[in-house]
Amino acid sequence: MKDSVVSLWHRTASFVKNLVCHPLRMIDNAVAGGMGVQLLTLTVVVVAILALFAAVIAVYTVIAEGSGCFVGSRLWKMYHVFVDPGNGMEVSGSWSWWKRMGVMCIGITGSIFFGGLLISTISNIIERRVDALKSGQFRYRRIKEHFIILGYDELVPSLIMDLHNDVATSDSPVVLMTGQNVSTVKDMLFSQLDDTVAGKIIIYSGNINSKEDLSGLNFNAAREVYVFGEEGEIGRDSKNIESLRYINELRDSPIRDTPLVTYVQFSRITSYSSIQKFTLPPEYYIRKEVLYTNASKPNLYYRPFNFYELWSRRMWGLYRDEKTRMSCDYDILDFVRTGELLKDFATQSSEYYVHLVIVGFNRMGRALLLEALRVCHYANYDDNLPPEKRIKTRITVVDRFMDKLKDTFEAQFPNIGSQIYDIEVEYVNDDINSPKMRKNLVDRSRDMSCKLTVAICVYEPDLGLSMGLSLPPEVYESDARVLIRQEKLNGLGQFINNDFDGRFKNVKIFGMHAGGIRKKVLDDKLAAYINYSYESSGFIDRLYKKYLAKKNGTSLPAGMSKLTFEEEQAKAMASWYKLSENMKWANRYQLDCYPNYCHVFGYGIISDKNAEAIDLSGIDEDALRIPMRMEKYRWNAERTIDGWRYSPRRNNLYFRHHLIIPFAEMEKDPVLKKDIYRDRDVIDNMSKLLAMGGFRMVKLDKTYDCIVKFCNGLIYYSEL
Repeated sequence: MKDSVVSLWHRTASFVKNLVCHPLRMIDNAVAGGMGVQLLTLTVVVVAILALFAAVIAVYTVIAEGSGCFVGSRLWKMYHVFVDPGNGMEVSGSWSWWKRMGVMCIGITGSIFFGGLLISTISNIIERRVDALKSGQFRYRRIKEHFIILGYDELVPSLIMDLHNDVATSDSPVVLMTGQNVSTVKDMLFSQLDDTVAGKIIIYSGNINSKEDLSGLNFNAAREVYVFGEEGEIGRDSKNIESLRYINELRDSPIRDTPLVTYVQFSRITSYSSIQKFTLPPEYYIRKEVLYTNASKPNLYYRPFNFYELWSRRMWGLYRDEKTRMSCDYDILDFVRTGELLKDFATQSSEYYVHLVIVGFNRMGRALLLEALRVCHYANYDDNLPPEKRIKTRITVVDRFMDKLKDTFEAQFPNIGSQIYDIEVEYVNDDINSPKMRKNLVDRSRDMSCKLTVAICVYEPDLGLSMGLSLPPEVYESDARVLIRQEKLNGLGQFINNDFDGRFKNVKIFGMHAGGIRKKVLDDKLAAYINYSYESSGFIDRLYKKYLAKKNGTSLPAGMSKLTFEEEQAKAMASWYKLSENMKWANRYQLDCYPNYCHVFGYGIISDKNAEAIDLSGIDEDALRIPMRMEKYRWNAERTIDGWRYSPRRNNLYFRHHLIIPFAEMEKDPVLKKDIYRDRDVIDNMSKLLAMGGFRMVKLDKTYDCIVKFCNGLIYYSEL
């Protein structure tokens, strides 16, 4: 406190010195400066003038009167005249003319400073503050418990609404810093938000790669950071990752001991796929003071994401629909067709196959292809059968410029065709409206063993709608699913989504910016649990019992360690932070296939925050073999997409692995066979893992009945 007072006096003394030595320059700086500088300048000038008048009056009184008894009263009168010139009539009524001139000078000077300069200063302060707020130049230094968004694009309103709708974060302020025109950003942002949300948003103007601009965001007290970058900016992905370095440096005295979660967007699938292979250098997320010491720990937790992949995972993975599986928004690729018996659904003896047709090999098309390669592994693919009898998933990608696009894609993912054994991918250089392609769609629609999904991913919204609504009639008459990419759900797209029982009942709009980002999909909690279960035997079961005890307020079973649920969770997260980036993605993607594994056991998944686990420990080896085979082919695909290739000897540096082989081949090898059931613990405890993530496993027949009732209700109300 003493040092602060001394420092304040030094700064004030320096200010007064500069004002005396360079008055014009200091006044100019004050006029252009902030409120504090302007008020300080005005105060110093007023005090100086009052002191000058006081000195003159005191000297005159002593000389003229020969005594200082009247000095105090005259100084007090002088002050009243200076503040209000009208008081001059009272103090100078019988004075001589030259005394009245002195009073008049004091009054005029007071009018200038108190009636003019003071008002203009205050007006200037208010105007400058309004201008600073409008232009985003003002900073709230003491803001805390806030979310920080760096850069603006079409996903930002979706994120803000997601934060607002979450009870735990609904009251937290959101600070958005952008290099775009602040007024334009405000208009775009607030037009999509209601007043209750808009009041919690603070918009700053600044460069996300400027340490000076970032320094005013108070990262020490922030809850989370989202780095979007500026829409349309060249080198956006590189600039986004570089901003991490500055955030790490500026978070030097955090109020929390845990790492600051920093989500970083990569707008291009190519750069996003590449960044998944690399672990960031430590200087991007560890403070340099402890970088090479035993006390080093993460200062930031970096979580990359991509809009197109988020959408693909929301449609076909675990997070297909976060609120409830009963909403029928998007069907999984092996959907239950009309008249199909549930006992034939997702079983080893099923004769159907999934056929996905992707139209448009752009960023969304590539994201859908990669996600399909990760999740399209089903129980009825049996590699013990002859090759001609094996039921494979088929994916057809159609684009008029495929000859050029295919080479770039295969250069980045060279082993998809040779190492993903249960999926066939065909790249077609054609138009979906060509006679050949239309005939192929008709043939697939008439094939009762084919579950067809057509995803229209072209950039032009009107062209996409035209394509999606002009497919051969057989496509709509069958149970084929049609997905049409649109950036916004309005107009004709809204009508299509509400056509529950008409010709386009199986046509859905997807890929909108609104709803394009969800915190739950970005949450790594379950992936961290999976990872730690391979390090600590029985971890998921142990953690779930402590989760249940905490939730129900009961005591822990006898003999269990005294670590609390939070302490067990912290151990899993500490291990997760140390994990290489590509292995983090391996655990994240494993979750996407959980619905397929649950189907094998006759269960579906719905969202339920109060979910409790069901017992799956009684599954015999024969029944367990099916999801283990599915997991093996999922793992092959995930490793292949990540850039790994088969080699007799494993080499982590050059992404070579000896286990990227067919499941049957692995079973026949007495040495490799033991690795087949490495995932046994995760599968046995899948229900517990899902319950801790807010998901409940329910019997498929119950899920199906609820879906039918829900859809029937929608049809009923749509007819009213």
